[in-house]
Amino acid sequence: MDLQFSSFHVILTFSLFVIMVLKIASRGKTKSSSSNLPPGPRKLPFIGNIHQLAGSLPHHSLRNLAKKYGPFMHLRLGEVSTVVVSSAEFAREVMKTHDATFASRPHLLAATIVSYNATNIVFAKYGDYWRQLRKFAH
Repeated sequence: MDLQFSSFHVILTFSLFVIMVLKIASRGKTKSSSSNLPPGPRKLPFIGNIHQLAGSLPHHSLRNLAKKYGPFMHLRLGEVSTVVVSSAEFAREVMKTHDATFASRPHLLAATIVSYNATNIVFAKYGDYWRQLRKFAH
C-alpha cells in the first residue's frame, strides 16, 4: 500500500513539472509572436477556439465573433494560427497587397503523390507555372 501511494506522488509531481515546463516554454513563444496579430477571443489549450465555432453554424459563429472583435481577428484552430478577415473591402485589400503570400501552398507529401509532383493548380507553387495554369482555368 505504501509503495502505491509513493508512486502516485512521483507520477503527480512529474506531471505537474512537465505541465509547468510546457506552460513556461509556450509563454515566451506566444508573447513575441502574438504582438503583431489582431485581437481575438481567448483560446483553450490544444483546441484553441474550435469550441467557439461548434454548436451553431460556423459562419454564424464567425459573424458573432466579428461583431465583437472587428473585421480582423485572430483565431487558433487547434494548433493552427488563423487570421480571419470578415469584411469584403478588407479582404479585397489584403488579397491585393499580399497575394503572393496567400497564393503559396504548403508542401504536402500526399499532394505530391496524388497530383503528379504537385503540378496541378491546387498544389502548384506560386510562380510562372502557377500563373499559366490560372490563365487556363479562367
